[in-house]
Amino acid sequence: MLQHYIEINGLQLAYIVQNPTARQTIFFVHGNSSSSRTWRKQFGGNLLQNYRLIAIDLPGHGKSQAAADLANGYSLVELGNVLSSAVTTLVDNQDFVLAGISLGTNIISEMLNFGTNPKGLMLGGPCTIGGKYTLDSIVNPGTDPSAMFSDGPDEEAVRKYAIETSVSKIEDDLNFFLEDYALVKIPFRSTFFKTLVDGKYSDEIGLLNKSGIPIAVVFGEEDKIINPDYLDDAQLHLWNKRIYKVPGASHLVHIDQPLAFNQILADYTYDIFK
Repeated sequence: MLQHYIEINGLQLAYIVQNPTARQTIFFVHGNSSSSRTWRKQFGGNLLQNYRLIAIDLPGHGKSQAAADLANGYSLVELGNVLSSAVTTLVDNQDFVLAGISLGTNIISEMLNFGTNPKGLMLGGPCTIGGKYTLDSIVNPGTDPSAMFSDGPDEEAVRKYAIETSVSKIEDDLNFFLEDYALVKIPFRSTFFKTLVDGKYSDEIGLLNKSGIPIAVVFGEEDKIINPDYLDDAQLHLWNKRIYKVPGASHLVHIDQPLAFNQILADYTYDIFK
């Protein structure tokens, strides 16, 4: 796994690469307050080794720089714009698939507005919004997502949210989550929240439908953050005409059940590229 950097509109983004000479690429987009490290079980598995794997740290996350224009740089629209430019630069005219988790699924959807032209889309633990699918309507009742929107929550609140997002009992999974959370540059979370309040996002469901791309959708069956049934009536162009709901997984399905997630992604990618 190789660490690299790319400059997009004066912003330095960090990314990791595996199998750099492979002809077809899977780009991975992580969620809020995470980093490219969240994809370690995909990079370390055996099922995806025929592809070039690239995972990018979002602006203000991991080893990437913070955005200079805080008022707009952390909106879903601008995050989609920046990631679209990064993918266009890195893809080198190869076919590619975009795979995201949580907030990464919103960003992938926003990227479609900027000329990004993937062969396929893999949405894990999606929270894409648009039309009747508002953020308030898709979050599970009783969920407290405030840790994702505050720059200074107490440690207990962060740990509680981490435990809700994942049912993994592996200590390193929790530790990586907490470490990545602490690395996020202030004021990403509070600024991002303000952009949501100000409506700086697109009709992401509409963008997905307009794309015509077959979409692989994967929820954890025990998702404690997002209602795993909310897209059942969205009439998306679903790969295999189904939404996958993986037992034994919460919101971070790629962490909780990596073998199941990787198998779905491998089958999907093979089908899309053949």
